[in-house]
Amino acid sequence: MGEPVFEIGDLPGINNDQDLPAVDWVWANPAQALAELVEPFGCRVVWRPFSDDVVIRQVGFGADLPDIDYESFTPAIDLPERPSRLAVVGAETAYTCAFALEAVGQEPWGEIKPINELSYKPAAGWSVSPPPYFWNLTVPDANPALGIFFPGIKISTLTPDEYRNLAKSCVFRMYRITMLPLNGPKFLEPGLEHVDFPAFERVAGLGGAMRSVEALRYFKLLDGILTTRRDDLGQTIVDPPRVHGVFNRGAANYWTNTNKRESVTEGFSIDAERGLVTFNRYMFRLNPTANAILAELAGGLVSNGVAAEKIDAAELVLVCSCSVRDITTHQFDRVQRLRDIGPLGLTWERIIHREDIRLVKYAEFDPNTWQVTAREDNGGEVDTAANFYLDGAEKEYAMIGTATRKYPGILPVHPDGALQQFTFEVGGGGPPTTTISRNSEHANWMPSYKAQRGGQRLKIVVDMASQMSGWQALVQAAKNSGGSTSTLRRGPA
Repeated sequence: MGEPVFEIGDLPGINNDQDLPAVDWVWANPAQALAELVEPFGCRVVWRPFSDDVVIRQVGFGADLPDIDYESFTPAIDLPERPSRLAVVGAETAYTCAFALEAVGQEPWGEIKPINELSYKPAAGWSVSPPPYFWNLTVPDANPALGIFFPGIKISTLTPDEYRNLAKSCVFRMYRITMLPLNGPKFLEPGLEHVDFPAFERVAGLGGAMRSVEALRYFKLLDGILTTRRDDLGQTIVDPPRVHGVFNRGAANYWTNTNKRESVTEGFSIDAERGLVTFNRYMFRLNPTANAILAELAGGLVSNGVAAEKIDAAELVLVCSCSVRDITTHQFDRVQRLRDIGPLGLTWERIIHREDIRLVKYAEFDPNTWQVTAREDNGGEVDTAANFYLDGAEKEYAMIGTATRKYPGILPVHPDGALQQFTFEVGGGGPPTTTISRNSEHANWMPSYKAQRGGQRLKIVVDMASQMSGWQALVQAAKNSGGSTSTLRRGPA
């Protein structure tokens, strides 16, 4: 910010900068960003006009009032309203989980179902209609979506070709996470062994048959596998998600299956909101003894189809980090660090939200057995970061001796964490005076420091909103005039 002299001052000692979350500022005002960075630690940025330098000082600590003759003295004790407990609440905890995947497909109206429940499933099963041909699809006589109300949308029955194209886009390519057990009688994941997640439920529409519980009730996939490692910028390293399992080898050796340890090397994408994994190619499992399928496919269109035991959905497992909901409250598990701050005060709790603090529970699995082979977490870093914020918040509730003195003449004042405000009075026919406040603010006509900071934050939000609305107006004007939005620029040319 162009300050030639800058002193870190009273910031808490940090033995390892990895203990605190990384911050990435985007188009932020540097002065505002600096203030927001130090305030959670009970500090302020202070400019000292007589020495023309900037220091960081802890609020409530600093020099005493000058011990010289003064005209008036107003002592006081500041008793801030004190909560009974402080709570730091961080981001959603990231658990590394291994999910068994089930083959699903999409209905014409967008609903995702297991492939054996799709309205266009072949009567003899998907084995008689292998990809990419998908012969023998069942074309419903009546649209199964009739009776489902979609405001403003008319749903008509699809043609056989349209059903075939729909199958090509999803069947044996789209899989969904489940809570089917991989290594025991129930779904178990590192750090969640105490939770009894349901694996199956009865579905009335299926004649009371059992179906695996949709994992989306309790799990939300994240972007990849969050590790406890940090990069050079202090950001958490995120490994790509992995898929292991038994599936045909594709172009490399179509007529053989992988073993369960092998991972998918072709591309796939994850739809975190719907818990879906969509592969770039068809993923299915072949019966190793069913080589007759080769002759049948080589002959082109076949009438006898493919025996049911010769092709089936792939047996796949996704390894990815996720957030987890409590099975009772359905709230996502988050970092929570509490501190009682004594018997003084009212019975209320101050909650400090810090989305930059995330507990990561990382695990590694053996794909042969899906037993956990290694686990670690960043609990130590989380505790250190939370304690910094708790320490800073607790300092705000310390009993502070406040006082204001008025001195004759003009005194040089070096503000710090205690000497927070001073004013000079000159003119008016009287001698000049200097009024200095320690841990208080005497100028009632001026907003307090907290009120000023609140106003500054509000102004930033309002400015951003007005800038966005102005930008949107320019874009709309360009569209209305037939112009290209890509050539618009904000600010002077």
